[in-house]
Amino acid sequence: MALTDISGKTVERYFEKGGEIVSLRGDGYRSLRLLVSKVRSTRPFKFGFSEDFIEAEIFKWWKDSLSGISEEKLSDYLLKRCAESFIEHRMLIPLTGVEIERSFILGGVLIAPFNLDLIDDFENRMIEGGKIGAEEVKAKADDFRRKYGHTTVVEKTFWGEIKFCEERALELADDVADILRFMCPIAPRWDVNFKCFPIGRQSVPTQTAIVVKDGRLSKITNSISGTNPFRWLLKYDELVRIMEELHFENTALFFEGDELNSFQKRVKTAISAYSQAVAADDVRNRIMYAMSAAEHLLLKDASEPIQSSVGERLAFAIAKGSDYRMQIVENFKKAYKIRSKHVHHLSHVEDEETLEMFFINVFLMIRGCVELLYSFKNHSDFIAELDRIKFT
Repeated sequence: MALTDISGKTVERYFEKGGEIVSLRGDGYRSLRLLVSKVRSTRPFKFGFSEDFIEAEIFKWWKDSLSGISEEKLSDYLLKRCAESFIEHRMLIPLTGVEIERSFILGGVLIAPFNLDLIDDFENRMIEGGKIGAEEVKAKADDFRRKYGHTTVVEKTFWGEIKFCEERALELADDVADILRFMCPIAPRWDVNFKCFPIGRQSVPTQTAIVVKDGRLSKITNSISGTNPFRWLLKYDELVRIMEELHFENTALFFEGDELNSFQKRVKTAISAYSQAVAADDVRNRIMYAMSAAEHLLLKDASEPIQSSVGERLAFAIAKGSDYRMQIVENFKKAYKIRSKHVHHLSHVEDEETLEMFFINVFLMIRGCVELLYSFKNHSDFIAELDRIKFT
């Protein structure tokens, strides 16, 4: 058994022996965690095994050794258990907010409509097994269809123990959701959000009002709170256009397993930050995320002045002509002031025209970087190219 604190962090592991509790806590548990860290940094345990798995198995070995059940060495025990648990797992992570017409592959990751045949097969096998009543099985299968039948899934095969594979699959699904939020038609807008996430990660906030009249319930209303969420029905023709004409096919690079250079890493992180803005309910939080994405890509280092450096590079990255570029620089300064008011004074956003232009500008800049993913070996080369354009 394990004991967790209020944050959900495990602080103690224990078992019962002869009517008494034997536990590892305090320094004992910290020693266990240190051992887990050392094991996971050692071959062959570096890949395929989660911290939870290694910790639980070491504790089981300790329990059996202490109880006299086994005299096996820890290394022998772990090698055996890891060999037994290292198997292939086909993982499907359903996403909310998007439905696709046909399957497609992005860098070795399959993105597909949920396969309803899987639920049909589950229902038939459970009924044939006879351990659960047919009505109960059908109700469960119908519940699966209602929850997942309309969803898009991220599918990939992993090798390892099940907890490790689940963690990797969820990380991958988060990355795919980032790309889909950035690809969607409303991504350049500040006033609509798109909550494409692994199911359960985010939900559409609602509010309820109960009206009482003459001491009796008169009316109950449920409504969406905040901006209206967008739901994307992605047709295959639209997907092809986005991938080819807008160069989003380059994002496959993030899912091919190769080491990314510093420019590619920055673009991936900027997409993730901007995508958080696309999903955020509070427009002030959306400004924060979008501004952070711009700073992450357009600042050389932390010592540079933000307003002038980011604003000017943003202008030269997406625009031609001095008048247009000056408008972009001025818009960035106004947006930065809005961001500062929010951070320091929790001000409400009122200048909608500034936000409209700011979000479009940042989106176009990041999309341009997606097109250039294979053009720069590192981030400093990208910054140097923008500065070269500026001074030419």
